[in-house]
Amino acid sequence: MRKYKIADILLAVDSSIYLSDCWKDFFQPGMEGNCEELAFSVSMDTKRMRIHGVVHIPGIIRGDRFMEADGSILYVNKDYTQAQFISPGSIYGREELLCQLFQTHGVKRGILRVHSSLVDCQGIGILFIGPSGIGKTTQAELWEKYRQAEIINGDMVFVQEKGQDFYGVGSPWHGSSPYCLNRQVKIRAIVALKQDSVNSIRKLQDFEKVSTLAGNLFYPLWSETGMAACMETFHRLAKKVETYQLSCRPDKDAVELLYENISRGEI
Repeated sequence: MRKYKIADILLAVDSSIYLSDCWKDFFQPGMEGNCEELAFSVSMDTKRMRIHGVVHIPGIIRGDRFMEADGSILYVNKDYTQAQFISPGSIYGREELLCQLFQTHGVKRGILRVHSSLVDCQGIGILFIGPSGIGKTTQAELWEKYRQAEIINGDMVFVQEKGQDFYGVGSPWHGSSPYCLNRQVKIRAIVALKQDSVNSIRKLQDFEKVSTLAGNLFYPLWSETGMAACMETFHRLAKKVETYQLSCRPDKDAVELLYENISRGEI
C-alpha cells in the first residue's frame, strides 16, 4: 500500500493501482509501519477466476455499494473506509472514484470541493471561481506572471475550515488544468470571474453571494450526512470570506485592479 496525505487526510492505495504523476507530490514515504489512522484504504482485485466462461470475483472487503466512472468499478463498504477496484478502467475513472471517496471523508472534516483556481501571492490566498472556460486558469497564470504568485491548483480546489479561517488546499485532482501542488494558503478573497471589455470589481452581498458560491461547489449527493455537513461548512464560508465579482479582460490591468484593492485592505 502507498500512503498519501491530502488536506490532513491520510489514505492508502494499493501499489498495483496506477495513478497519474500528480500523486507523487502527496506521497508519504516511510509510513508503511506508521500507526497514524487511515481515513480509507483502496485495494485491487487480484483473485478473479474464469470458470466455464463466468468470471468469479471473491470480494476481500464487506461491501455496501458499487461506484463506476469511465470503466472503473469500485466496491465500497458502508462507511467508506475500505474499497476494492473490481475493474481498473481508465486513469480518469480511477482518480474520480478516489476523489469521491476523499470527498466523503472530507466534508465531515470541514472540507469543501470547489470548482476554482487558487493562487498564493506572498501568503495571500485568492480563489477564482466560475464555470469552465471563464478564465480561472488564465487569471491564475496572469497572477503568476505579474505578481509572482504560486499557482496551487488551476481548476479543482479543496477549501478546508481550520478554526476561524478557511484555507485553500492543493490536491492531485486538477481538472483541465496542469497545476496541482501540495501547498495550502489562507483564503483572503473569493473572486467570481466575468469576462468583460472593461475591468471592474464589486463586492457580492446576501443572496447573490450565496448563489454564486453555491454554483461552484461539488456536492456529495450520495451521502445524506455528508450533504448536511457540506451545507453547514458552506454557510460558514459564505459568512466568513468576502466574495467579489471581477469583470475583466485577461490582462495585467485586471491583476493590478484586484491587487490594489487587496493592498488597500478593501478585500
